[in-house]
Amino acid sequence: MCGRFVQDAPVEAIVHRFGIPERGGVPELPARYNVPPTRPAYVVGYNPQKARRGLAVMNWGLVPRWWRKPLKEATKPINATAEGIAEKPTFREPFRSRRCLVPVSGFYEWEKRSGTKVPHLFRPVGDDLFALAGVWDYWPEGKLFTFAVVTTTPNAVVEPLHDRMPVVLPPEAWEAWLDPGTPLADVKALLRPFPADRMTEYPVSRLVNSPKNDGPELLVPAA
Repeated sequence: MCGRFVQDAPVEAIVHRFGIPERGGVPELPARYNVPPTRPAYVVGYNPQKARRGLAVMNWGLVPRWWRKPLKEATKPINATAEGIAEKPTFREPFRSRRCLVPVSGFYEWEKRSGTKVPHLFRPVGDDLFALAGVWDYWPEGKLFTFAVVTTTPNAVVEPLHDRMPVVLPPEAWEAWLDPGTPLADVKALLRPFPADRMTEYPVSRLVNSPKNDGPELLVPAA
């Protein structure tokens, strides 16, 4: 799964990296080094009418547009498994037409050691800002935009710590992932583990274990 990530890049850097023509009225979020579920985060989407990418702020934890019960009763899944995303009611339509990129600087997974959990930070080699595959939806009753991160089987770097990992999309896959006109067979082909030889990881402070802790010191390798 993916339960925390880093989103510390300034909005101008995200706009430039992802080829977004204009920021629009998107608010500037503070740099965050320990983003937990339910919190707002930047996502990159595609507007087929204007044929361009755009930046938005959405809450992490997807609420489908067909949900009719109170928001507090919604499950708000933060992850969507690649293997069943095209069939599950919560994700089926978002996967077909509402895909997004989640710009991050790293994501965390945990190692169980001596009765406690030690967080590890993962990121592609030499890439300080990359993209996780996501799907989004709009809940009209609460005028709420939400998203979930797509996960797949782990590569050899993540596997010792967890049996799932987020789908990391290389830049050459961004256009196909965002475009709702991409054949679903081609979209599904993108849902694979990121190459292990292009990924790095290291243990970091156990302060990451609490979402109340947030600051650049969380990225420093643990002694």
